[in-house]
Amino acid sequence: MMSLAEFLANIPKDQFQIRYGESVLSEFVRSHDYTSLIDELVQNDYDAESPESEIELLPNRLVSRGFGDPIDEAGWQRLEMVMGTGKDTLPKKSHLGIKNQGLRALFLLGDFIIVRSGGYSTVLSLVHGSLKRRQEDNSTKGASGTIVEVPYRSTETSGLPVFTAEKEEKLMRDLEANLPTKLGMLSTPEYRRVMNKVTVTSKRTGIRLICRQEILRIESTSDGKTELERRITLEKREDITK
Repeated sequence: MMSLAEFLANIPKDQFQIRYGESVLSEFVRSHDYTSLIDELVQNDYDAESPESEIELLPNRLVSRGFGDPIDEAGWQRLEMVMGTGKDTLPKKSHLGIKNQGLRALFLLGDFIIVRSGGYSTVLSLVHGSLKRRQEDNSTKGASGTIVEVPYRSTETSGLPVFTAEKEEKLMRDLEANLPTKLGMLSTPEYRRVMNKVTVTSKRTGIRLICRQEILRIESTSDGKTELERRITLEKREDITK
């Protein structure tokens, strides 16, 4: 996978377009905390009906991988706008993520959000806006799912902080206590498939958390609804430094 510097070097600055109110975006980003970023990434994979979500907190960037449906044409159109939807940019078909905002919470970590899926890629920039047109990406051609990458900022930008090792340690403690609850909130009868595994790996803390969901019973009721009984557990906490 090419580096951020290599990727951006091939994109003229006039290919970006700012299609949002900067104050609105900054206010939206500040309304999130670091645990909510994990929610948004898992939600993104869940909407694509991915059976699992893998999130890596590397020393200098976050990388999230899903294994569901690749981004469709409407999805790429939504990514041409930094925030929001309109008459030319349709919301998701599901009731989740209809405002086209969730992924933009990742600006809390860094100034660029890179999205790769189905042979294409795009970049959202905190300063420059979004790309006018998606780029070809051979690394995901013919593959399922979506890869989201966010290089951490090294200095404060527009009042948004640096994601330090101390903040990452707190994030992992919070996730260890709450990750099963977060996964449980995703399961709704509207989806035939449900996410059964979420993995969050933190290289700076040396911790990997694996949360698993088991479906115990699925039944259709007489009124056409679906009853779902499941068990969600934090299956494993690994020390990856050993």
